[in-house]
Amino acid sequence: MASPKNALIIYNFNSYDKVSGVESQHLDTLARLGCSGRMHLEKIPEGSSRLNDIKQLLGLSGSTEPAEMTQTLLDRFGKMRLGLVSSSAAVIDMAKEAGLAWTELWRTEPSQPTIDQLVQIGYQNMEKGLLDCLLVDMTCDQHQALSWNWSNDILGNALNNQPSLLKCVVTRYPCEQQQQQQKQQDGWWTDLVPPQSYEFKNGHRIKVQQDVKYIGAYFHTETTRADLVDRFDLDIMDRLGCNGSILAWHYLAEIGHKMGFVPKYGA
Repeated sequence: MASPKNALIIYNFNSYDKVSGVESQHLDTLARLGCSGRMHLEKIPEGSSRLNDIKQLLGLSGSTEPAEMTQTLLDRFGKMRLGLVSSSAAVIDMAKEAGLAWTELWRTEPSQPTIDQLVQIGYQNMEKGLLDCLLVDMTCDQHQALSWNWSNDILGNALNNQPSLLKCVVTRYPCEQQQQQQKQQDGWWTDLVPPQSYEFKNGHRIKVQQDVKYIGAYFHTETTRADLVDRFDLDIMDRLGCNGSILAWHYLAEIGHKMGFVPKYGA
């Protein structure tokens, strides 16, 4: 059974379930064939934002200086070469400071390369051995439905033409209503609930953000076990995803483990 050779992570800060008019054929296929799970954010003073959340998913939460970020990536992921495409200059600046192998600022003007063309360049870099994992930040506040439709198209191309690629989609999932319902159900037994594994970072218990988390799905042809999720619906993925819950800080380590770069950190 062959492990995935490379990984594509499609990210969107704008929650899928909050956007109408989205074509979802390939997103649904990913969720149906693959496996879903939850990523919890470490609670930080700056709060949740596009930049801060991407830093957490890259395993860089708590690192601020360029040298510190570069060393953190080296210590955690070894020789795994990371790439990032984003329309946010702040996100690209952070990625460059962290020493990512390849970064591209995606501009939506007609004269600039399309997001699909930039992804194809990423694939070419993978074929040349210059890149192992590419995170594509599809967030586009002015065109939220379009950004999800573009994501669906990119994913469809990957599903049809990139069998050795690990395909991942991850998006923000506001859960204020869940939090309120949980508070109403809490009782004396709440204090008896043991600490959860996603509350630990480097062996130390931390606080996680309660009002928002991330939901993700992934699929690789030869290695992914399917769960009971039948479509790309965040509520269903949250409820039935068999990958459980991890701290966002562990997300890229999970991807790296599937490609053979990182030892498994837990059970």
